Amino acid sequence: MHRHPLALSLVWMLGSVGCSDYFLMHQEILIESGVEQFLGGSCEQVSDDESDGSGLSSDLGEFSIDHEGTDEGVNVTVRVRGVTRARRFYSESFLATGHKDEFLVPLTDSASLRLKYWGGSECESFEPPL
Repeated sequence: MHRHPLALSLVWMLGSVGCSDYFLMHQEILIESGVEQFLGGSCEQVSDDESDGSGLSSDLGEFSIDHEGTDEGVNVTVRVRGVTRARRFYSESFLATGHKDEFLVPLTDSASLRLKYWGGSECESFEPPL
């Protein structure tokens, strides 16, 4: 299997204190020239005014993912080289369903980031396969 040489700078700041009964899980998967590489993910309790994020710097450029808790759910913003490329809002009603939302964010002509988000009433493993 081809492994992309990453100069990885992945940082998580998890906000797990809050009054919500829901958790947000997510996965980050790099797809380069058709080859997938699991980068990581998280499980965090949804709470007001809590935020966290992750980022990567490599020869593919930089990307960042920011999560911001609100009193109604979680805002997710994905930036590539400082430019917003995707936004999602996951309401508490979406988090209660356990349904998965999956989307691609282009990084370069030959590389994309696949993001998977879902919710639940307890933390679930975000390790592959899902």
